[in-house]
Amino acid sequence: MQQQLAQEQQRIRDQMIREQAERERLALAQAARDRALAEWSSRIRAKIRGNIPSQAVQAVKGNPEAIFVVTLLPTGEVLGNPRMVKSSGNKGYDDAVYRAILRSSPLPKPENPADFRRELELRFRPQD
Repeated sequence: MQQQLAQEQQRIRDQMIREQAERERLALAQAARDRALAEWSSRIRAKIRGNIPSQAVQAVKGNPEAIFVVTLLPTGEVLGNPRMVKSSGNKGYDDAVYRAILRSSPLPKPENPADFRRELELRFRPQD
């Protein structure tokens, strides 16, 4: 009886160790995906920033944020029109970012095709 109880306790401990290892593996995989997405988004924003006229950036007071959602094809082409979800408060800057997104198509693709996301939320600040 005691041997059965000890075996059952060991089985439970082993199961808990396996579950913890799986949680850690999943957390590491998620962290790697998050880093890849951040790196990809950074490359995209850099390309777009290069197409924002400096006059539009200089006309903005402070460093307000404009947020756009962009739908992409796997080739990096922008599908449809970018959707502004938050205005910077400066229409000229918002319009310049919008046009720069369209002008930048096709956008860079992720290093690993498995990291591709059809929709990306991109944040722009004039001083970044």
